[in-house]
Amino acid sequence: MRFSEFCASSGDEVAEALANALTLGSGRLAYAARLVTDDGEAGGVVRSLDRANEALLQALQLLGDQAANAVPAPDLTDTPVPPIRRWEEFLASRTTATEATAFRTALIDALERARYAGTALLEDGDIETIALQVAAAVTALREARRIVI
Repeated sequence: MRFSEFCASSGDEVAEALANALTLGSGRLAYAARLVTDDGEAGGVVRSLDRANEALLQALQLLGDQAANAVPAPDLTDTPVPPIRRWEEFLASRTTATEATAFRTALIDALERARYAGTALLEDGDIETIALQVAAAVTALREARRIVI
């Protein structure tokens, strides 16, 4: 089923909410990646990852039956925010160099998959493919969070 067919069967309100959830999820992941790259505040990274998780889980929920084959990650929201400190200091206090690299890889994977899902939506892509990409983004986000929290 194409996104346009999904819209016709689910209604414009659901389609708009899905587009908004994907946009918000991708945007929050991109913001988290920028904070990581710029050695921003650790709490900002954690909050951005939480909000991205919420948005992507909402997108999976809106996809409904189309996401039935996807394996959604557990809800990771409401993570305790670390005390105010720079990201690199926070990361070094919790991980090895190998784990830090794995975190960055998982974050990039989550971001790329969320962006791919959003692009596919805009290009009237296959809704099952969109659902699988969103689920993969959530799974990658779960892995990133597991490493540092």
